[in-house]
Formats: sequence, C-alpha cells, structure tokens
Amino acid sequence: MIRETIKNNVYPTIAELLNNKAIRMTSHLIPIKNKNGLKYIYVREFSPLNPTKTILMGHAMFCQGNYLCRKNVPSLTSCLLEKNCQVFVPDLRAHGESCDYASWNIDDLIQDIGQTLSFIQTLSPLPLFLVGHSLSGILYLVQQSLTANKGVKGIVTIGAAPWNRSLISELKRSYYLKIRLITFFIKVVTKVYGCMPARKFKLGSADECKEVLNQLVFDNFYKNQFLSTSGQINYMEWLKNITTPLLCLTSKNDLFACQQHVENFVETIQNKEFITVEKSSHMALAASSDNWEVWNEVFMWVDKQ
Repeated sequence: MIRETIKNNVYPTIAELLNNKAIRMTSHLIPIKNKNGLKYIYVREFSPLNPTKTILMGHAMFCQGNYLCRKNVPSLTSCLLEKNCQVFVPDLRAHGESCDYASWNIDDLIQDIGQTLSFIQTLSPLPLFLVGHSLSGILYLVQQSLTANKGVKGIVTIGAAPWNRSLISELKRSYYLKIRLITFFIKVVTKVYGCMPARKFKLGSADECKEVLNQLVFDNFYKNQFLSTSGQINYMEWLKNITTPLLCLTSKNDLFACQQHVENFVETIQNKEFITVEKSSHMALAASSDNWEVWNEVFMWVDKQ
C-alpha cells in the first residue's frame, strides 16, 4: 500500500512522556563475550507504566541509536511508547556509547544481536518485535534466518537492503550508477584512512571499519556476494528460512534502498507485507515526524501479530 507523508504531529515527545511520568527511562550495559574479551553494548530502555509488547529498535550504518529516540521531537520510539510498547534502543558495537573495537565484522554484529535479545528476554516476558532501520534491518533478518529465535513475534525493516549487485542491476540505471558512485567513494576513502571516517566528513555520527565495509558493501557490489567471514554461509540464501512475520517499510524516493530494491532483497521470504510511502528520504523514514501516520500503521501491524 502507498502512503503520502503528512506533515503533522499527533504523538507526544519522550520529554513530555517523562515529564508526565507516563514512562520511565533507564540504560543497560549488556556484557558481550567474544574473542576480544568481555565488553559491553549500551542499550537505552523506555518503558510505559503498563507495557503490552517489547520492541528492539536498531539504527543505521554511520549512526548511533539516539536519532531514533530524540527527546524533544516526536519519534518512532515515542509513537510506540504512547501505545504502551516497551522500547529498547541499543548502539551497535563501536557506535555511540557501546565499547569501541579496532575492527569488527557482520558476524560479530549478528552475535551481539543474539546476546542482546537474550538479555532483553530475561528482563521482559512480553511479545518481542524487532524494528531495524537500514543496517540493523539487514542484520535482524540475517540473525533470524540463522537462529529462528522463537521468542520473536515479528520483524519490521525500514529502508533495509544491501547493495548486492544482483538486487540493483536491473533497476533504473540512474539508481544503479548512484550506488556505484557511492560505493567507489567509500572504497577510496577507506583505502586512504583505513576506515570510513563518517564523523570527519560530517556524514554521520559513527565511523565504520574496513572489515565490515568489505563484507557488507564492497563484496556485495563488486563480487556480488554477501557471505560470512568464513565464506561458508551465504546470507542471501538463508533468508528463505525466515518464517516470522515481516513488514518492510520503504520509500519510492529512498536513495539507498528504494522500494524495488527492498522487494528484491526479501523475495524469498514468504510471510511478508509492505508499506511504501511516496516521498521520504532514507533517514526521514525512521526519524522524521512527517511520517507519523506511517508509524501508526507500523504499530497497527505489530498489534495484530
């Protein structure tokens, strides 16, 4: 279904909910055991007085989780809180307030998500849903395809699809060439700096290391493959194992993951639905209150699962 974005706000801000004592806010440091020893993932928790569902909400590449839960403007988080959903917003490793690492890869991020889910499930017995924007949407799908966590009742992705050449080569030539140009720019900068310093170039609030970019961006585009670090798991092929209900929120104007791009990515997943807005940028789809009506439809989908 197609929705026009409407410039209006009907949801309170997180600050207003806190002032009215309608919610409580806290944070957690989730211990993560890995080859680097014991480190932690930083997670924000927002809980209404009588929650009915739990949401794990993940952020995009070159970002940290705070843009999904800004206190003084209506957000997707405040929309869900107002509807009595408990919301957890983590920072991925080496992003925001989470522990830094010299390098990391997609496999590491997937393992972190599994440990984060286990931690949240010890805190909350409520039905659990995953809402992932961009990178986190991709990670949630891959993680669920590999583990089939029975505690997850539904997955929502927002503008989420890797730049695999097989997914975009048949799309509009202008779209393909734009992805090719961006990929080339990131590759050149990464070769010079040893990472993609998004903060230095004012392109985001977090940098990405060479290893994760090789696996997620360069291998996808130049080698047409999305593999685990061992090369033994083809993440694209595993998506067909997902049986959890899936909702994909897309925009026709998304410069990084347009409607058809996302549809191609999730083609093998059987139990899926789409909501497509006519005009919204990649970041605005998850962060701008112009999309409040679409966010309400996301909640309605979650509520019926």
